[in-house]
Amino acid sequence: MNFVAQVEEHLRDLGAEARKKHPGVKEASERAILQLRTLQNAYVTAVRKAGQTSTGGEHPTTALFQSQDLLRPFLLAANYPNASPELLNISMKGMSLLIKGDAICPGDGIHLVRVWTIQANVCASTLWTEKKPTPNTSTSGTSSSWFSMLSTSSMDVSSSGGQGIPQRKESSEKLALDLLRCLVLLLENKDLPVTDEQWTASIALSCILGHVKVMVVQQAAKSTLHQVLSLLFESNQDHSIETWRDLLILASQERTALRGAFSQCKSSAPSPTLCLELICQVARGNAQWFQDNLEEIEVESLQVATALLQNVKANSFELVWRSYDFASVILVTSLDCDDGNDDEVGNDDKAIGKNSDDQVDEEASLEPDSEIEEEELRELDECREQLITALVEGISRATETCRNNDDFEDGYVYAGEVAQSKPTKPLVTLVPDSLLWRAGLSLETLSFLLGKHPKCVVSVAETVSDFATIGASCRDHILQLVSCSQKSGLAKNDNFSDRDNSIVLPSLFRRAEEIQSAALKSQKTVENAKNLPSTSCSVGDTLWIAFHCLLETSRHVNEETSFAPLLAILQHFLKRFPGSREIVHYTLVGYNRLAHIIKNGNELQRKALVSSLCKLSLPSWGKHDSATILQDHNIEALVCMLRIVHKYRDNIMTEWYMVFWTLEELSTLSTSSPKLSEDGYKSALIVSGLYSRIAALTTILSLESFSAVMEALIEIAQSPKTGRGTGSVEKIERVGLEDDRREQKAIKDEGSLGGKFISFAGKAILGSEKNEISDLPGKQEAVATAKLQRVNEAYGEKYRQEVLKRLTASRALRGDLLVSVPFSMLIMTDICLSNTFRFKACGSIISSVLCKLAGSSEEARAYAMETLSFLIKSQLLEEKKLPAAFIGPGVLVNENPTKTQLFEVIPEDKTAESDSPISQVDLLQPLCNTIKSTKNAGVAEAGITSLQSLLEGAGHNLIGKVWAVVIDAVSSVAGESSYKIDRTGSDWSTSCMLGFRCLKLIVDDFLEELPPPSDDSSIAPRKALMECCLSYGSSRHDVNTSLTAIGLLWTIADQDADASSIERALAKLVVLAGDSRTEVRNCAVNSLFSCIVGRGQTFSIEQWEQCITVTVFGVYDQVLYRGGASSKQKENLPNDNNSKYKTSVHHSRDSADKQWATTEVLVLRGLVRVLRNNFNQLLQTTGNVRVATGQSSTCASKPWFVDAWSRILDLALNAAKQTGGRETLDLRSSGVDLMILCCQLSCRAGIQAALTPARVGTNMQVVNGALRSVGETKSAKTQVTPAPQEQVPESVKIYREEMFRFSFETLSLFQRHLREVEKEVEESKPYFMEPVQVQVLHRLAGGLGKLFECCKDDELSPNHDKIQCRIATEKFLALEVEGVDEDDEGDFETRFVDLVGIVAKKAVSDKARFLTQAQRSAMDLLQEMVQNGSNQALKAVASMAGPAFFWSTEAESGGKSSDDGFGIETLAREAAIVVSDQIKNEKILDESKAQVLCMLLSVFVAESDKESWKLESKVTKEPGRKRNYKLFIPVMKEGLASAKRLEVSEEANSSDLLDLLWERVDMVLSQMLSPIYIASHAPYVSQASNLAELINSVVEFVQSGRRDEVAALLSSGTLKSVDIARDQAAYDSEESKEDGKIRSKKRYDEALKICRECMIGLCRLQPQSSILESIASQVFEDLIAALGDEDDKHSHIRNTNIQIASITCQAIKISDDMGSLVISLFPKLCFLISVDHTALRTEVATIMKTVNIGETIADARCRMDKAEHDASVASTENELLKNEVKELQEENARLQHQIAVFSSSSALS
Repeated sequence: MNFVAQVEEHLRDLGAEARKKHPGVKEASERAILQLRTLQNAYVTAVRKAGQTSTGGEHPTTALFQSQDLLRPFLLAANYPNASPELLNISMKGMSLLIKGDAICPGDGIHLVRVWTIQANVCASTLWTEKKPTPNTSTSGTSSSWFSMLSTSSMDVSSSGGQGIPQRKESSEKLALDLLRCLVLLLENKDLPVTDEQWTASIALSCILGHVKVMVVQQAAKSTLHQVLSLLFESNQDHSIETWRDLLILASQERTALRGAFSQCKSSAPSPTLCLELICQVARGNAQWFQDNLEEIEVESLQVATALLQNVKANSFELVWRSYDFASVILVTSLDCDDGNDDEVGNDDKAIGKNSDDQVDEEASLEPDSEIEEEELRELDECREQLITALVEGISRATETCRNNDDFEDGYVYAGEVAQSKPTKPLVTLVPDSLLWRAGLSLETLSFLLGKHPKCVVSVAETVSDFATIGASCRDHILQLVSCSQKSGLAKNDNFSDRDNSIVLPSLFRRAEEIQSAALKSQKTVENAKNLPSTSCSVGDTLWIAFHCLLETSRHVNEETSFAPLLAILQHFLKRFPGSREIVHYTLVGYNRLAHIIKNGNELQRKALVSSLCKLSLPSWGKHDSATILQDHNIEALVCMLRIVHKYRDNIMTEWYMVFWTLEELSTLSTSSPKLSEDGYKSALIVSGLYSRIAALTTILSLESFSAVMEALIEIAQSPKTGRGTGSVEKIERVGLEDDRREQKAIKDEGSLGGKFISFAGKAILGSEKNEISDLPGKQEAVATAKLQRVNEAYGEKYRQEVLKRLTASRALRGDLLVSVPFSMLIMTDICLSNTFRFKACGSIISSVLCKLAGSSEEARAYAMETLSFLIKSQLLEEKKLPAAFIGPGVLVNENPTKTQLFEVIPEDKTAESDSPISQVDLLQPLCNTIKSTKNAGVAEAGITSLQSLLEGAGHNLIGKVWAVVIDAVSSVAGESSYKIDRTGSDWSTSCMLGFRCLKLIVDDFLEELPPPSDDSSIAPRKALMECCLSYGSSRHDVNTSLTAIGLLWTIADQDADASSIERALAKLVVLAGDSRTEVRNCAVNSLFSCIVGRGQTFSIEQWEQCITVTVFGVYDQVLYRGGASSKQKENLPNDNNSKYKTSVHHSRDSADKQWATTEVLVLRGLVRVLRNNFNQLLQTTGNVRVATGQSSTCASKPWFVDAWSRILDLALNAAKQTGGRETLDLRSSGVDLMILCCQLSCRAGIQAALTPARVGTNMQVVNGALRSVGETKSAKTQVTPAPQEQVPESVKIYREEMFRFSFETLSLFQRHLREVEKEVEESKPYFMEPVQVQVLHRLAGGLGKLFECCKDDELSPNHDKIQCRIATEKFLALEVEGVDEDDEGDFETRFVDLVGIVAKKAVSDKARFLTQAQRSAMDLLQEMVQNGSNQALKAVASMAGPAFFWSTEAESGGKSSDDGFGIETLAREAAIVVSDQIKNEKILDESKAQVLCMLLSVFVAESDKESWKLESKVTKEPGRKRNYKLFIPVMKEGLASAKRLEVSEEANSSDLLDLLWERVDMVLSQMLSPIYIASHAPYVSQASNLAELINSVVEFVQSGRRDEVAALLSSGTLKSVDIARDQAAYDSEESKEDGKIRSKKRYDEALKICRECMIGLCRLQPQSSILESIASQVFEDLIAALGDEDDKHSHIRNTNIQIASITCQAIKISDDMGSLVISLFPKLCFLISVDHTALRTEVATIMKTVNIGETIADARCRMDKAEHDASVASTENELLKNEVKELQEENARLQHQIAVFSSSSALS
């Protein structure tokens, strides 16, 4: 209990000390002691309980002593401003003890801070505080910091504390420190909640004590304030954001109300500098809070930072650097958070992409928020740009200040002479110190940003470049920059690696803080420390930081705006600092970094970069001055340039010209320059050795780069030779004596310590003498170099001697040509020799360069032609080696090399495969290309002569594809008009003659020397040979020439068994097929297709593609184009007067367009032949789909045959749609045949149907001399059975289906064409088609029949799929039309039926009484389809029949036929017969039958609205037309039966159809039962017998829910038939009385028959209905009434009623449940049983006998009793359920009460 004892001790001491002056404190202390003892007892009890608990309870802590009574005495004591130091000391100790013991009650923290604030004010007044200016007082930018000298004015002290201030100073200082310590303890207690008011008071307390004069208290207050803010921001409360804004307001010195924790700091607010320091500390120390709340404070913080940089005054040093520090922190953190958000957004986008469909609505609802976010982002970007602009502004001001000084540019170049001794006078800085600090801090901020976020500051490169360029332009600034660079050190490797070349930068922020700390220790402000030299900023440090910024920027240059300033500063530094090793090194590092721009392909930037390095590497670049003296920086620039060439060798392109020009100038300069250091001389030797590696380097270049190298060399070779030496070093000896002495001194120093050190450094760079140096070209010289023995030799001299030695030894070139050859031509030769390994790829480049060089001048021509000749000869003579030091292919040793590894290429490892010799094609290609491309006849003549000589002398040695090159060259001089160069003139005659000789020589002597057809290398030579024959054969001089050319083609093709030769021959025939001469054209076409059919089995996939898509289509396109042109422009025909040959021509071919049409027919028929014989092979090509060029292996292109198929169908359709007279019949028929054939071939069974030849047999045999019919033998059947098919790939099946779909679509298009033709002739009704079109339709109908035979089991098989049936039903219900709509595409079957129907309807040539052949074929096809189970065919035929189901002609009824236009059409009647016969076909779906019935019922309803339907034909004067339901009855019965089956099957998609069907059945039945009225005659019902059958069908198959409607119709029909019977009886009676004749009772009997069927149906449907009872009761009553009338005049009435009553009894007797009906009619039946009519009595007696009256009554009573019993039981169960519900409600209330009691008990416990 040490805690209790200490607290009690403090309370007793407090009471004793406050006994006299503060009695209230004493009383509070005594009460606190009593409370303490009470709490102590409770604590002891808790400890005992924890010890006694078996489970080991938690031991209590001192938090049990939390009580306001314990704290109150200490608060009262500290509340007095005039309290004694001893009393305050005891009070602070007690409060500290309670805080540490966690004995402070929650909520008492604010009381502690309040009393501490009182004592803080007392301490501040005692310690001589300074008042802050009031808000009304304007504050300047020079507001002092916390360590500045403060005002001596003190605050007023209370009256009781005004005495003895000097004596209390020490105690006040201790009290202030105790207050700050206790404040930190209180806030660090995590168990005590801290309110916003407490945070505010705590910060106010810290600020009060922060203004005291005592340094210890001041620093403690500053530290406490930082801790308080850290705790506040760590808590991440909302109050922290307002506090941050308070700091921003105080820092910016705005007159804005404070709303955060600084709201009470009115006169004691911290200075702006301290606020900036606190902001930076918070941002760095509470990074998590800063990032979490950055969105709310970012914009405001950036704005404040920008305002501070723009408005801060220069004389406030601390405020300046604190402002820049704040800007750096804010800007970096803002950009860091942006990068993190970008990563999170990327991840969120991926997650959102997975559920994008579910969040569409949310995204739509968030569009307004997105707009707000975009606006906020724009504002944020503007703030960042403004801040960066403010940073840049400081740099720009310093730049302008320096530029405005007259001495900023003095042309000084640092050459290293000042580095040995210090300057005698101080160096001057042209920029004021304040501006220099701003510029330096801005540059350091940008440099820091550039390391993490380079993209945001790349745009400031121009400003930084200007500052660095202008700042480093005078001597004093340059020397300061050199001094700073020397402090940074230099990387010790030479490969410019970024990780090894980082610059050590001076930190201006750290230096400013050091200055501030020094001023603080000396109790001086920065403003008062102006005389301190340490406060000045070094211009060298600032320029060095700017240089670092630019080097970092060079890593990320992507825009032209940044490239130019960076290159400018690098050039400036390399020119002005040649003597600074560090600056030169880092400048070249910048060049190396900037070189990545070469990859972007920007030619201007690439050229500027390479040109800059090349020109800086040589002092007199472009002058070819061999006396030029090189220095170390020139060598380093050369090495850098070569390093860039090494790394970006394939991206330099046109800049190779600058590189080789530099190397050529360098080749004449001496390596032993007196101004080179030892390291520089070693580097010079390395550069000299690189000449021998250039040719090897070109072996790894791409072809494009290699071409650029050759173009650059030839451009240099063609340049003027003035001033260009060949390696002489005589002028170099004219170097000054001073430079010689300097060089000799350097050589003598080798033995000294410094010389040894340099020698060691040289070994470190170059490697050991035995390894690195010995590997370089020129080992002896390198070894001499390592020993510092300089040799006066040009850079390229050794390489030149080496190449000349090799060429001379091999006798490659004549010696006189090698005397004065320039460097460019010499290295060109070496490069050509090194790249002979890839002569096939670069041979054209080499030959074109040499030819171009040969044509440029006479001097170069000899050397170029000799070189080209040597290359060819050296390859033909395999036993000789090439005079090359290195022959590729090669491999680069290192991509990031050291100096000694530059251009180092080693041979590629080719152990696995041997080097293949250079092909003869590559050897002879240059010569042949020269022959083909030259425009000079003399050159061509010389070339072809050389070629002829070569053929005669070494033709038997030529093998492979080289023949193609030779033959192409021979073909080029044939004088063909289409050749790219006009060689038809007389000056080319000699060349043409020599070329023809070469052709004859090849065909006659060397045809066997060509590679065999089985060899792949034979393709090109034989192709070229055929092209050559075609070139000479296309001559228009004479027809014999053309025939001879065709003969040569067949001669070559016949000798080749390979199909490729046929392919080439076909290509040439295509060209001849477009000849304007008819004989040549038609012969070529026939020969073309004969070749395809005859040799097609050997074709490959590619050959078939070429054959169809190029050959066949090409011929057809030619025919169409030339035929169309001939119709517009008359051509010379053979029978024209201008024709050379006079022949007679038939009138069908007497015009050019007719001749071209004949050719078109030949092409179509040839295409039919090709497809019929080779379709199976063509189809298999779809299973071998090639991958298109540039696509991946998984992205296969569409099979070519599918596209070709579409094209074939288009050709067939266009041909079939032709219009014209008899001359177009063949063309149109060919088109129809081709369309039908395509459909047959592409269907599943089409291969067998199309390819199996038709077999014609009679199944007859000669038996005993007589011809007798016999059955088909088994063997014959076996022969007919197709052979089993091979397994077909799935892709082939898919494409075959697609092709069939295309083919069928073409038929549909032709169908639309027929409809359009119909519309054109609609005005001339009745119309008939032209005879040619009818013939075409007949051909089409026959073809469709064949097509159906192929497709009836597959594509055109009836579709009985449930889904398709449902779709068809829905479509039928939606359209409610007769048959298939014409615009409905449907499936194959539907469209096929529609096409056949159109043929049947439209193939009418006249008003014939019989069907045409096309119509008969179409009807037979439709009938066959219906027999095959086609639903669509059935509906189509039914639609075609229409009203023919309800009418008949007199001829059918036995009368005379009268088809005068108003009778039934023959086609419709035939269709009705087909439907009536086939409706019972079990293959037809029930849905289709129901739809057909529904359709016909609609037709009946439509016909019933016509006036001719309502009146008899005799009255309407329509002879030959009569009602007849005979054909409709089978449709009605089968349709209703199908509907019943659909109802039973409960198909979901059939309900609407059944509803529609029965609605129309009701309408039709109502119409049929309606009486027909005729003038002067009784009404009657037509077709009673047929109608009775229809009624029976309706009753038999009635829908369950339609019984009431049908019963109502039957009841109505019963009443109508009764009335008709009575009227007819009356009418017959009256007529008999008039003329005495007995009338026929046919209509009377038909009416009674209708009555009987209606009554029977009514009894079946509703035997117990009131309607039936009413009708029967009325019939019996009428009978009883009629029996009472015994007048003979009314005998017909009695007889009629007796007949009706008898029919009623018969109907009742048939009913299954007639008991109730008999009981209701019992009285009438009892009366009728005694009627004097035997038949009627018998019927009534039968009914009475059948029904048991007593049993019926008893059964009714039983049902009544059962109903009453069930009602009683239900009532009893209802009462029981009510009682049970009541009991459950009471139980629920009781349980709810118990739950409430338990809850209260738990809360109390």
